[in-house]
Amino acid sequence: PCFIALCQLIEDNGYALDQINLQKKTFVQVVFGMLSLECRQPKPVVETETTAMNDDEETASTQQDAIFVELRETTALYAARCLHSALDDNWELAGALDAGEQHQNVWIQFLRAKQEINNKDDGHSLSSMTRLHLIGCLVNLYQLALDSQDASVAWYEKAILEFGIRSSTLPQSEGLFLKVL
Repeated sequence: PCFIALCQLIEDNGYALDQINLQKKTFVQVVFGMLSLECRQPKPVVETETTAMNDDEETASTQQDAIFVELRETTALYAARCLHSALDDNWELAGALDAGEQHQNVWIQFLRAKQEINNKDDGHSLSSMTRLHLIGCLVNLYQLALDSQDASVAWYEKAILEFGIRSSTLPQSEGLFLKVL
């Protein structure tokens, strides 16, 4: 819920964006931390069918697991959306997300993260919408790097092509953009 409100503030209020820029490194750490939690922690398997053998405690536990999974997915989605919205033409925040090797590895981890126990069709630990926002962040960073003649342009191009347009894991597989369109 806090990320939802923050996202609306970022999109509708320039003052909120100014405040984020004052604490840009902390903002990036919090967003990346929320995304990392979603990538690293296994999700409980939530069964939708109930049998006569299930007692009230098991049903309550399953409902809590489902709520917890939904809360984590929503938090990751809005964390990525906040970052995506905050990066629009924001040179200051882009500076905190340089394309150094450490940040490149973090982006790759988020966009490639697979879940060992996962009920999703695509097998990613982050939802398609969350990954679309992350790719949108890379597009924003790419555009800002183009404007500044930054040497990281090639890395952003490669990452956008690999994760957005085609997938390098299989020779004929398509990327996320083509899957959702």
